[in-house]
Amino acid sequence: MKGFLKFLLFLVVMVLFLGGSGYLIFSYDELIGMLWGIVLWFVPFAIFIISLVALVVGKLPRLGIRSRWSGTVVLVTSLAAGLAIVLLAFGNAFVIQAGNVDESVKEKVRWYARLTGQTTMQDDSYRVDGKYATYYVTEDNEHKVAIMEELFPRMEAQLDRYLSPLAEGEKPEIELHRNASTLQLLEMDGNMAGVYSIITGRIDMLENTPYWEKIFIHEYTHYRVHQFQLQEAGKHVRIPHWLEEGFAEAMTGSLMLGPFDNYKNLSFADASSKILQMNNHTQDVYTYGQILTSELIHGASTEQFQKWLLTDDYAVIEEEIRDLYQIPEDVTTQSFLIDRYEETLAKDRTYFDRTYEIPASEWEEEWDAFQEEVYFPMYGQYLSSLRRLVLGELDFDAGEKILQERLSYDLSYSPEASNYDRAIIVAGRGDLDGAIAILEDSMNGEIELKSLETEHLHSTLELLREDPSHPEAIERLEKRGLYFQGTDEWLESLQTN
Repeated sequence: MKGFLKFLLFLVVMVLFLGGSGYLIFSYDELIGMLWGIVLWFVPFAIFIISLVALVVGKLPRLGIRSRWSGTVVLVTSLAAGLAIVLLAFGNAFVIQAGNVDESVKEKVRWYARLTGQTTMQDDSYRVDGKYATYYVTEDNEHKVAIMEELFPRMEAQLDRYLSPLAEGEKPEIELHRNASTLQLLEMDGNMAGVYSIITGRIDMLENTPYWEKIFIHEYTHYRVHQFQLQEAGKHVRIPHWLEEGFAEAMTGSLMLGPFDNYKNLSFADASSKILQMNNHTQDVYTYGQILTSELIHGASTEQFQKWLLTDDYAVIEEEIRDLYQIPEDVTTQSFLIDRYEETLAKDRTYFDRTYEIPASEWEEEWDAFQEEVYFPMYGQYLSSLRRLVLGELDFDAGEKILQERLSYDLSYSPEASNYDRAIIVAGRGDLDGAIAILEDSMNGEIELKSLETEHLHSTLELLREDPSHPEAIERLEKRGLYFQGTDEWLESLQTN
């Protein structure tokens, strides 16, 4: 018992020594702090030498080391303390190099707490516990939590097509930033608006950038891939840079339309490392990866794609891709995949042209064929075209089905846009009061700011509710029909009933 208490006292002294050493080192600039680190390092070094002697002779009772076992414990402790002194010295230099030159000890430690996710980056942020995530927000951006919570189930449904579902109870932490100043703590590129940090496990993003929802989807995809790797491999796997960023871009639902020739010269090797890409300003690895990944998630099985998300060797992935597609030896992998992508885009145009020829009753067959042949990012655009087809024939049941499909597949489909389309369907069935109520909920809610398009539809329906033959409403419908070629038939039905 006495020996244990002595050892406990030894540990307490070492902890106090390290705490004082850290305070002393962090009180100075990087050079003086490094010199203090060297001086202080000699204390655990001396203890290390003493413990070595104790191990050789068996014990040093006068110094409290009464056996080789206690000597081993002291040796390990001294090694840990020596390493800690080195880390403190370099940590002080690192925080100063990051721009915190004249900060106090408290501010330097606070900087590290922010960097490692122990505290939030914004002083005035507070926590909001949502159903799908934990948010750190300010009064200026808390309203965006509602938008993100609405988007989460749709993101999860899409990502679950390619990844194993999240473990029960697992949810991300997200901090919304008013401006880029606090994001600079992460040493982010000045043009970036969001990042998922493996160190903190947190998504940090700028809330007032255009298309911030797409940035949210992109960063959340990184989070989901990381969680998938932890579940399957028990660790983070540093997959090729083009695959990491390409998959995240593909999940946003955006679509690259060209030009493509510039990317055919970018090899898998050159696009595999983030470091190699830093000085490459002519070929965007995000776009390059999105083109390739869009083809791969379409052409490969889910099991095969998941395997690639657990593979850190780009050469292995490339070899398997070449085997899968039977790529000729004289053709580069990226050129082959990009050519396939271009061919698929050409099919896309054919489908859109057909919507002007087929009857509305065939929309489901067309939709099934489209999904079979064309990439996921195109789904939302094509569903919009099918919507035009069925509404032109006043088939509102089909319009309702297409609305649900679009909510499932088009992650860029905003709450306001979906409410607008829902109001069109409800009004088409003759319920002007119901349609107006949907629009008013959208305009008065916090999910989205009201758009001119929503206001225009709202005022038009109010005029028609007042008088189905209202001259101003009829003039508006002549300029822009709500139901395309079926607008006149709908208006006549409204006036009759």
